[in-house]
Amino acid sequence: MTLPLPLAGNCGSASGAWYPEDYIIPCSLRVEWQDTLIIMAGSRLLFAPGAGLYVRGALLALGTERDSVIFDRYFELPNSTWGGISFERSSASRFEYSAIRRVVGTSAVTIENARAGYEHCTFSSNLIRMVRALNTKMFHGYAEIQACSVSGNTAGIGGAVQVLNGTT
Repeated sequence: MTLPLPLAGNCGSASGAWYPEDYIIPCSLRVEWQDTLIIMAGSRLLFAPGAGLYVRGALLALGTERDSVIFDRYFELPNSTWGGISFERSSASRFEYSAIRRVVGTSAVTIENARAGYEHCTFSSNLIRMVRALNTKMFHGYAEIQACSVSGNTAGIGGAVQVLNGTT
């Protein structure tokens, strides 16, 4: 399914449950403070260049061992990328059996003053760093990563996980 939204800038907010399907995201989406977006197993979110997902509410990516949730770029062109996932002062978000792939030029995931946990996830082919956590300790946030696979990622500073003023 292609979201019926403009092809540039900010697409607006997203909430509710997204069921197994391919979602082509042409521009950046937001999950607002009071909202929750639940992405069910078998869903693939394919982002256009520059599009990202910005979470202030809660994001639950609920893949299973047999059927994961995929976050990836839409275009297969060289150096085509998307903007990754950013959490800012959000409530508890959770990724289970999810894959975050091919983010270039920014962190695949940024957690700033927020809470997010990853279990049985795959981070692959990301350039810069896999997860960047900022100010998590000061604002009772956390970045919890358990039983995840990391492969083919490249970073100059910070490596796969970079924690600034906080703990994981």
